[in-house]
Amino acid sequence: MVSDGVIAEEEIAVVKSICQNNEHLKDLDYGEIIKKFSEEVKKQGKKYIQGVLQEIQNQNFTQQEQLDLIEVAIMMIKADEQIEYSEVKFFKTIRYRLSIDDETVIDKLSPKIDDVELFLGQDIKSIEQITNEYFNEHIDYSNLISDIKTQEK
Repeated sequence: MVSDGVIAEEEIAVVKSICQNNEHLKDLDYGEIIKKFSEEVKKQGKKYIQGVLQEIQNQNFTQQEQLDLIEVAIMMIKADEQIEYSEVKFFKTIRYRLSIDDETVIDKLSPKIDDVELFLGQDIKSIEQITNEYFNEHIDYSNLISDIKTQEK
């Protein structure tokens, strides 16, 4: 996940699989979206990510769109079988900006994600602390685009 400075091949495979198997996302050009996102992150760094998070917060997503976003985020975190706390912090900053309640997320996603409630649980830190820590951490995005090009071959 971009939150750790790398988009792993397994994460791209997860996005591809989810998009292909989800009727709401099947027409999405995920490769182009990932490439454009990566290019902007490389240019602007966390400033771009902050803009994306603000955009998420300002959108009036349907319940299904919020569920899709949460599903993709969790599955990307789990894809490389290495769950980094920076990824969890990033997920929590996304989750905080959505209006859907945890009960609905657990009800709808637990058949697909066996430990979904672990990602929704209360952190020892406040969301403000988590967000501040995430945006104050140094993450090197310089290899983001080349990593994706390597993985798309």
